Amino acid sequence: MVRVKTNPTSTENVAKLLLPLLAIHSQAEFRNKLVIVSSSRVRWIQTKGE
Repeated sequence: MVRVKTNPTSTENVAKLLLPLLAIHSQAEFRNKLVIVSSSRVRWIQTKGE
């Protein structure tokens, strides 16, 4: 799951944060993780044991 925090919330602002993140990480890296993305940082939280 990915949560994007941006202000103001707009498609353009979300895309600016989300697309680079998706480009550098594989789909498997997101499994069992909560990823919180903002303009200042990206936080990865384990949601289930691996």
